[in-house]
Amino acid sequence: MIYYNPIDADPISKPVSYSPRSCFIMTKLGEPIPEVISEIREKLTRKLDSLNINEFDASSMVTGRDFLLKIWNQILSVPLGIGIVDESMSAQTMANIFYEIGIVKG
Repeated sequence: MIYYNPIDADPISKPVSYSPRSCFIMTKLGEPIPEVISEIREKLTRKLDSLNINEFDASSMVTGRDFLLKIWNQILSVPLGIGIVDESMSAQTMANIFYEIGIVKG
């Protein structure tokens, strides 16, 4: 499969670094985090741990690169992505999550 850089639309030339048995979580990360989201994350973390699946999100890795490119690379590297939304989230936050889901599905 050919993957295209989300910044400049050029094909990527380096191989994708895969993270088997990993899951990328897409949800609200900045404060305040709705209580329902915290509860879902806690239950999800316990379930993924019981299945020996690593969990990470956009704040799990610090890079000096473009934030969009970092998230895009993380999403491409996993076999599983889970989006968590709640009606209390802003429209912009929900749009970001649905954009990330689109990358996973892509």
